[in-house]
Amino acid sequence: MGTKLYIQNLAPTIDAWELESWFTVVGDVASVSVSTLEKPSGNLRVGYVEMATPEQAADGIDRFNGKSSNGLTLIVREDKVHVPSVLAPAKSNRSAAFKRKGNA
Repeated sequence: MGTKLYIQNLAPTIDAWELESWFTVVGDVASVSVSTLEKPSGNLRVGYVEMATPEQAADGIDRFNGKSSNGLTLIVREDKVHVPSVLAPAKSNRSAAFKRKGNA
């Protein structure tokens, strides 16, 4: 499995084919998708590009993060999977359980 990148501030004219063509200059692209997120302040166009290796993903970040495209400054970063807080155990419970066990 490769490393997935998150690209923010895409112009409405950028599609998956164009986004893929940008990133093929830094390596092998495993997958690409572009979507529009509806926000109260306006629509946000984002893309996801999965690069074959972490090194290629890092090259993509270096090459495109902060670059201008159609008057918009691109934000490119690694896409991290987030665990919802309701599924993650509370830190205070874990440390309290550890302290009780250590003191017993």
